[in-house]
Amino acid sequence: MEINSANFRKMASRCGGELLETFRGAFDGLVSQECEDVYLQAVELGIENTMRALIEAGVEDSAMVSALCEVWGLPRKEVAERVVWLKRKIAVERLKEFLLLKGKRSEAVDEFCGEYAVQKRLRNDDSLLEFWDKPEQLYIELSDMGPDPCPVARLVTRD
Repeated sequence: MEINSANFRKMASRCGGELLETFRGAFDGLVSQECEDVYLQAVELGIENTMRALIEAGVEDSAMVSALCEVWGLPRKEVAERVVWLKRKIAVERLKEFLLLKGKRSEAVDEFCGEYAVQKRLRNDDSLLEFWDKPEQLYIELSDMGPDPCPVARLVTRD
């Protein structure tokens, strides 16, 4: 077969449908994955919001674990780990809010959290977790501990 514009068009028209199907399949796969990711993010947000509401309502940990297991169908161990994770997250949020309301600049608050390794210490020192809902006491405890002797290295960018 001779290669000319007429033959090329004929071959391209035969392949056009297959190419279109290939593109559609790839696009549908991307859209499906994106929809699944959004759905999973919404579920995670729903679980976190449920936990926050139960915490704010003063529900005891064991009752919270039972309720979350029943409503969301999660294993008890996973729910217990999520509750502790959220309490650590709330501790950092409330500590930052406490420091901001004391008149500290946002940069100073972030600097304190980094220098005193707030997240790391909350994760590694179980005794600090009892202050998750007492930001002033958490601040005092962290201050008494002093700056973290093993600071995390940070990348510095030049403007």
